[in-house]
Amino acid sequence: MNPVQPLPPLPFAGVEWSRFRLRPGVTEAQLMSAAQKVVDGLLRHQPGFQGHAVLRDGEGGYIDLLLADSEARAQALCGMWVSHPACADYLALLEPDSVQLGFHSSLCSASALPLRAELILGGAGEVLA
Repeated sequence: MNPVQPLPPLPFAGVEWSRFRLRPGVTEAQLMSAAQKVVDGLLRHQPGFQGHAVLRDGEGGYIDLLLADSEARAQALCGMWVSHPACADYLALLEPDSVQLGFHSSLCSASALPLRAELILGGAGEVLA
């Protein structure tokens, strides 16, 4: 019997997530376009940035997921959003009273995929699932 080989860890240690709803009349196409501006204008240029995804929850809500090399870096990256011009369009789409924000550190992770995490997450872009 062959011993089970451990799976490699995912290459991130910190996560920022925010759960939100869109303002009335805002489309997913607008959200995806604005998210790409955030990635292109801010995130991809920052040290420690590992990935970004926008997820749909099936109940009319969304989750914005930012992966970084540490929880502290995830917090620092999130802190840049409010004042950075690349983020203004994205933030304007969110229903303000719906936003919930959290930060986490990875205790353990495993990747069954041979691709690097940034490729899985769409590279410098995001996945709307």
